Amino acid sequence: MRILELILYSTLLILFQLPPSIFAQTAEEWDDIPSAIKERNAFKRLEWFYRPRIDENGNLPIDIYKNELENEIEKEKNNPFSSRTITWTNVGPTGIISSFPSAWGVVSGRVRGLAVHPTDPNTVYIGAAAGGIWKTTDGGTSWQDVGVNMSSLTFGAIAIDPNNTNVVYAGSGEAMSGFNMVMYDGDGMFKSTDGGSTWTNLTDGFRDYTFFSNIEVSPHNSNYVFAALASAYWLGAPDNEGIWRSTDAGTTWTRVINANNGFDVLPDPNISGRIYATANSNFYISTDNGATWNSSNTGLSGTRERMHVRMSGTTLYLLVYYSTDAIQLYRSTDNGLNWSSVSSSFSSGQGWYDLTLAVNPANANEVYIGDAELRRSTDGGSNFSYVGGSYWSQPMHVDYHNMEFAPSNTNYRYVTCDGGIYRSTNGGTSWTHLNNGLRTLQFYRIASHPTDQNKIWGGAQDNGNFVTTTGGTGNWTLVTTGDGMNCFVDQHNGDNVYMATQNGSLYKSTSGGTYYGAFSSISPGGSWGSEPRAWTVPFFQHPVNANTIYTASNRPYRSTNGGGTWSPLTASAVTSSYIHTMAISTPNPSNMILASPTYSSSPVVYVSTDGGSSWSSVGNNIGGTSMPISRVKCDPVDENTMYVIRTGFSSGNKIYKTTNLGSSWINITGDLPNIPHSDIWVDPERENIDKLLRALDQFGFGSLGLKSED
Repeated sequence: MRILELILYSTLLILFQLPPSIFAQTAEEWDDIPSAIKERNAFKRLEWFYRPRIDENGNLPIDIYKNELENEIEKEKNNPFSSRTITWTNVGPTGIISSFPSAWGVVSGRVRGLAVHPTDPNTVYIGAAAGGIWKTTDGGTSWQDVGVNMSSLTFGAIAIDPNNTNVVYAGSGEAMSGFNMVMYDGDGMFKSTDGGSTWTNLTDGFRDYTFFSNIEVSPHNSNYVFAALASAYWLGAPDNEGIWRSTDAGTTWTRVINANNGFDVLPDPNISGRIYATANSNFYISTDNGATWNSSNTGLSGTRERMHVRMSGTTLYLLVYYSTDAIQLYRSTDNGLNWSSVSSSFSSGQGWYDLTLAVNPANANEVYIGDAELRRSTDGGSNFSYVGGSYWSQPMHVDYHNMEFAPSNTNYRYVTCDGGIYRSTNGGTSWTHLNNGLRTLQFYRIASHPTDQNKIWGGAQDNGNFVTTTGGTGNWTLVTTGDGMNCFVDQHNGDNVYMATQNGSLYKSTSGGTYYGAFSSISPGGSWGSEPRAWTVPFFQHPVNANTIYTASNRPYRSTNGGGTWSPLTASAVTSSYIHTMAISTPNPSNMILASPTYSSSPVVYVSTDGGSSWSSVGNNIGGTSMPISRVKCDPVDENTMYVIRTGFSSGNKIYKTTNLGSSWINITGDLPNIPHSDIWVDPERENIDKLLRALDQFGFGSLGLKSED
């Protein structure tokens, strides 16, 4: 088995959900972003994810990825050792016990799509932001992963045909409005005719990448299916946004409203052929099943960025998110011809991403609106109150994406959020999590205990850091909030556990790190707070001295007392940007290497031979196309050997190796696929493998063609 074969294959899954060459952002355009935006966490997350995964022209070429995937499949088919069996066991998390707030119960990953069975309130489908499609038939007590082996893991919309409940539609990709955040795109719409057991990809018309916000099937005629597609990138708008229609139950599709930000579509349950939709800041009405449309904005005001529409009886509600980061509710009692504001505006810092509207189909006066928080009105929207309280006092994980009443029993209502899915069965009086068994977390990093394989820590997007002490059996336990980042365990004393969250907030536990409250902040003070830092900062331990740990801003920092105090290793910045990857040699800790993601003509790579006091630039010696460095590593055996891993799309330009501390570099990419690469693991026992191979060669087995990388 090749050493380099252990490069993170998660890259393949990630890239399959990235868009094609729909935009090109030069380095200058990235760097010219206003500082007020560049400092926002959402932009830092976006830059961390996308910028290392573009080609030299700033494109994200999905066609290259698909070709490389096919090539790798063919290579594996022709590999004489491909019959070897590698068994993987899923260790979750199947859910995370929320230590804070405890009222949130068990949380899972972000859920965007939601559909409730029209006659059975206990049958529900959900679509995860990363994790596929899941189905429950017992009200969330148990879940079945029905999205296995699909070409997308991200789903923004799901719909059940009300006339034939075995038919389910799922739109891949998650939508947003305007700039912010990192979105995964999808691979079109999928349809099941057997209740989710099998799926067919409906690719007609949608093209190779999609961002679904809603799907609806006409209750009057199942042949009419409607879909709303929006954007998901500050970097540029896809060319398939708007409202789409199928007149043959999803076989073929036509865009009937060609406009940006298609966020919602709704067939009128009372009037056959009448359809409502929102796109490009307009509310639209069709009276011929979507063949033609007229805008109807009378009474609406402001610069509207995103809108959602719901109906109860003959009353329509429209939730508007404005460019001023405010939301407001409107109502119409004449089928959408005229609108009147029924609520005061609410401040909404995340309505571009977290936004949902729900109305009780049996009571037009009961209205919910959700963004970062969930609010409820019982008087038709005139007055709203928080559900349970504001933010941390909400009875479920905040940041809401979808809410549905069960059509057959409106006391049942489901809501999806950044922490999974929750339900009320008593008209909203109380709420319960339904997240046991959902494996939908978006990991950043993991770490394991040096002597107990059952203890594993991990960090996830918007769900903090968490731990299992049972090898993944059952739920994991939250130990810090935030976005969980780099983590490691003291290899000399397993009671010392180190965790990080976004932008270099560092924490330590001296009591095993297995419960919330066990961690205290150890972030550096002084100039650290004003220096540029990576979204995911380097954070690691000296290989010999247990109390010595390292991190980095635009220069490396070291603590010799386990994070009690810190000192910068250099008097000034090493790079003009920030250091995002750094490593230390195990056989000789005086040798270190670091890199910055600066997008210049040569990679920004530095090597130190004096424990970090001074650094020499070695990037110009690497050569190859100027693709950014995703990770640096030191060899576990040879003190002079180091590796750099390149990302982006540049054939034959992925892994470089030096055996003389960066004076010269060897390209060892070989036949690795031309996709962005994220990491490398070097087998510390490979010298023994080399000896074995030489012995085999002496006994006449050289014809096998094996080498130390196999």
